[in-house]
Amino acid sequence: MTEENKEKALPWSSDPIKYEFETARRKEEIYKETLKWFETSEDAQDYFKGFQPSAIEGAIKNYAFRKAGWMVNKE
Repeated sequence: MTEENKEKALPWSSDPIKYEFETARRKEEIYKETLKWFETSEDAQDYFKGFQPSAIEGAIKNYAFRKAGWMVNKE
């Protein structure tokens, strides 16, 4: 493989299991960080005061899950 081809190689081509593990771990970290931000942010707490907790819990978890995908997979 030439130097040029090595640079263009996909990140999972050398070790797909390691790539999948690291990707999943990073997604989990971002997911947890996002949920923690919503729990601790005064701005978020003020914004969500007018909503029922049961109504926003799923939306926040869905957002955190999608954000993790966007940040890691650039989807």
